[in-house]
Amino acid sequence: MITKKTALWLLIAAFATILPVASWATPEDVSKWKQFNSRDYIYDMAIVDNYLWAGIPGGLVLANLDRPNLQRYFHKLSTEINFHQVYQVAPDNQGGLWLATDNGASYLSSDRSWHHVSKDNSPLPVDNLQSLATDALGGVWFGTWGGGAYYLNKNNTWQSLNTVNSKLPGNYIYTVLPLPSGGVWFGTDSRGAAFLDADGQWQTFNNTNSGLPGNDVLDILVDSTGGTWFATYQGVGYLSNDNEWQTFNTVNNSLPSDLVYSLALAPDGSILVGTDNGLASLNANGSIKFNPQEMWLLPDTPIKSIAIDQMDNIWLGTWGQGLYKLGPTSGASNASVKKVSLDIPSTLLPKSKVLSYYETYGIQDSFDKFSKDNLSTEQITGSATDSLGGTWLTTRDAGLIYLDGAGNVTVYNSENSSLPTDSLNAIVAVEDTLWIGTWGGGLVRLSGITDTA
Repeated sequence: MITKKTALWLLIAAFATILPVASWATPEDVSKWKQFNSRDYIYDMAIVDNYLWAGIPGGLVLANLDRPNLQRYFHKLSTEINFHQVYQVAPDNQGGLWLATDNGASYLSSDRSWHHVSKDNSPLPVDNLQSLATDALGGVWFGTWGGGAYYLNKNNTWQSLNTVNSKLPGNYIYTVLPLPSGGVWFGTDSRGAAFLDADGQWQTFNNTNSGLPGNDVLDILVDSTGGTWFATYQGVGYLSNDNEWQTFNTVNNSLPSDLVYSLALAPDGSILVGTDNGLASLNANGSIKFNPQEMWLLPDTPIKSIAIDQMDNIWLGTWGQGLYKLGPTSGASNASVKKVSLDIPSTLLPKSKVLSYYETYGIQDSFDKFSKDNLSTEQITGSATDSLGGTWLTTRDAGLIYLDGAGNVTVYNSENSSLPTDSLNAIVAVEDTLWIGTWGGGLVRLSGITDTA
């Protein structure tokens, strides 16, 4: 039986899983690694003009690369979207954005209206989509988890590919890569890779009929020479234009890990490799550019996605450590990890250091004094950003904290406000309202937060 108390805690737990991103920052010094205050876990990223879109557990983030503040966070409670997990982000040539989600595909058009494609309104057999990609003809490829691949052309005609009606080796699709030539690559779960050319002819590759190192193909990249790179659980495979194979792994090339999530073409022509143990850079001749033992390569950090902006900055979406940026002048001799901000919420770090991010904007001294006096033993439990660029923080024992864009700090607690307790567990901003989950005091709603701020 679900009592009122149980229902309340279920609601609070739901909020805790979709906490908004607190802030994003872009420091001026692009010659070193920087970490940005975002969701800890990033599935995928895409850069369009000067904006970065990131798919995360809980929704979608939009950030301006030149500004420190979060521009917008799309989640199920505050916008007309119907998903929680965004696994892949794919811009099209019409100014729109396609998303592969846990509840079908969603499309954000150039006029910022939402459209959703699911098994209820389309031929898609399942709603769990791990991948999608747009092609040069205005069509969209969908990689489903269990239902094969589907293609929607610009005339809204559907085509299905699966293990029954085609030579697709598996129905669980990790990645789809359309080529300008009209061909399409597919990477599958445990069934290798497949290529469908523009004439409808298939080629399949696995670890028994080719040099593909593993049959779980998580990402595929075609480089400037026409060679094809494959990210697998057993390292990186490379297929040249001459149909010669090379394998890169922890044994023969000192990769940081054999578990490879992501690939990207670096500005210098090398291949950036996101592994379960940091970043590497490979050349087709077998040389490895980055030394995985150096701190600046983010050891022990899974790199799930890689994006390059117009200034040749490299953006890394990690699994558990947020967002990192590497400027174009970085190298082994001068690059180092520097945390511009520490992830929020944090259960390990002393509170006098949690918001060191604000040092970038000249308000570190005032916040240091505040944090040492008031938050020496407490922990930040949640965060939300309002439309004015301010940040709201819930704490374990110090109530609700508000930091405005000028660095001013305001504390709301059970003594000076209507908060029933100073122990707060979670927070979410829905338009002009804060919803706060407390420890022992139920659910609190604060309306008109921009007026309060």
